[in-house]
Amino acid sequence: MNQAGKNLKTELTKFLNQDHDNDDEKSWMIAQTDNPTTKKLLSKLSTRALETIEVIGKSNKIHIKDIPELVGASQPTISRMMVKLDDMGIVNVTFLSENKKEKIVTLTKSGMEIFDLHDQLEDHLQDKLTSIFNHYSADELKLFSKLMRNINEIKL
Repeated sequence: MNQAGKNLKTELTKFLNQDHDNDDEKSWMIAQTDNPTTKKLLSKLSTRALETIEVIGKSNKIHIKDIPELVGASQPTISRMMVKLDDMGIVNVTFLSENKKEKIVTLTKSGMEIFDLHDQLEDHLQDKLTSIFNHYSADELKLFSKLMRNINEIKL
């Protein structure tokens, strides 16, 4: 691997580790609210839980069985997460009246506040990315997209 490849690998590693080492996104959302309950809830949520709240919020109400595919998680993982989020008062899990096996998930008031903060975060990140992307030509961005796609296709 040449030096440019090593430098790129180093930067990719830093990028992949940043969510684990320093959750700037969660800190940003906490700073945007004055609600102490929401701050406490946010501090306890994983990135995957925030992504799941986003999926539920966009759907308004969703069958629990549809969530795993949308967030890239297993059904048991989502089932455990729904119990946790329900216990935290972020979601309501209810059975369909005509079918006691199917569960529907909706956001509570606290869940909606977290969803709204996550939307604000997405808008903030989009603005930051647009600012960065404006320094590159369309061809450079296409090349980088192709590189990232090739990296994502690596199978061990």
